[in-house]
Amino acid sequence: MYFVGNVLSPTLTQPEQHDPTFAFTKEEAQFDLKGVPIHMEHDDKMKVGRVTRCWNNKDGSKWIVGKLDDPSMLGCFARHAVQKSSKGTRYYTGLSLT
Repeated sequence: MYFVGNVLSPTLTQPEQHDPTFAFTKEEAQFDLKGVPIHMEHDDKMKVGRVTRCWNNKDGSKWIVGKLDDPSMLGCFARHAVQKSSKGTRYYTGLSLT
């Protein structure tokens, strides 16, 4: 299953913009995430996929295309957890990059 996700907010409206340990400038956000593992709960033992493509918008936001490809029960859970339910809600609104 492929998905599109936002990994960095626009640089001028990042909630962390005044904290240099978390904020990214447009220049700093020009890194390549292709191949980066996708995990659940920031846990190295819970890898469920990888980033297949990334790009930056003019506003400084960074986006990815990810592929959830783990065939195990954990991967199945991740695929279902990020999809909208019939009520329009999700169990997870995001996954972790490492």
